[in-house]
Amino acid sequence: MGAIGASVITAPISARTALVEPFEPLTRRWHRISSLDLPMPLVRGCPATPPPVHNLIGTTYYTDSKNSVIDRERLAHWREQRRPLTAFIEAVQSQASVWLASLGRNEEAAACAARMLNDWARADALAGDVNFQGMSAVRWSTAGVAMAYLSIWRSSAVDVEAARRIQSWFGKLALRCRASAKTLRNNHLYWAGAAAAAAAVAANDQETFAWAIRAGQEGVAQITSEGALPRELARGSRALDYHCFALSALLLIAELAAANGYDLYSENDRALARLVNLVLRSMDDPSKMERLADSAQIWSKPSDHSLAWGEIWHARFPLQKLQDLLSELRPLSMAYMGGNQTLLFGKTL
Repeated sequence: MGAIGASVITAPISARTALVEPFEPLTRRWHRISSLDLPMPLVRGCPATPPPVHNLIGTTYYTDSKNSVIDRERLAHWREQRRPLTAFIEAVQSQASVWLASLGRNEEAAACAARMLNDWARADALAGDVNFQGMSAVRWSTAGVAMAYLSIWRSSAVDVEAARRIQSWFGKLALRCRASAKTLRNNHLYWAGAAAAAAAVAANDQETFAWAIRAGQEGVAQITSEGALPRELARGSRALDYHCFALSALLLIAELAAANGYDLYSENDRALARLVNLVLRSMDDPSKMERLADSAQIWSKPSDHSLAWGEIWHARFPLQKLQDLLSELRPLSMAYMGGNQTLLFGKTL
């Protein structure tokens, strides 16, 4: 994949033991979640599994060369096209959140999430025809449901036979996300890496996991001395939004890598810290981002979509400013990152 091969992982992953998820052992996880004092998610029983999605020919909705001007009618059409996929992601992640928030006591919720994943795995979902927009959604969805699965797979309620089928399905999705990335160089590459990394951990596919880390390394290598991602600056008026989006994927890769002995946080002279600092400053005052992107920014205020990555960063590198932002918005959730990020990673100072 061109430049991806340039970065070198310090040890061959094939020589390591089984890949692991980026979460604490359960006892420590329950202690952390308890300290957050979050409201319990609503429990509505186990819903029917949304019908599996096979093909996804999506409608693009940007109308300019920088992909910054949105056609609202086309965007609404795309949201309708992806609604069945969104319903599945939200259903799985909702059940996973119930299990986590119950501190593992509500085993029915974990079993429900696994049952829905097993249904889609049995149907070989997401293996059909896609276009570029559809494949983007496959990558985002793979990252989101794989992270949700990794958050519950230690539950005793997850059936062994179902787990095998689910993990085999994730192995196929990891390979598909990797194969789709041959010409990608911006946030699409990082999301391919995040999807492949999470799915590869579930499938214990060490070769694909190694590729995903290299995709993350390429993204980290692109971060400038000012903390910017040049290919996201090219999004003009949406540069800040796409820096947040790219950062979300890169931090997923970094956490999955760290859990398996590889440090992306130190690469390129701690470039991820520069990116985080630029994004946080720009949320208050977008003038620097506007100068770098040579365009006024379309921006209102931090949201789940733009700040969910903050739970990962704050858990590893606590910042009072970030703590204050997170406290105002918690619980933060982003479907493509695995759902409720506060339950998955959140910590207090």
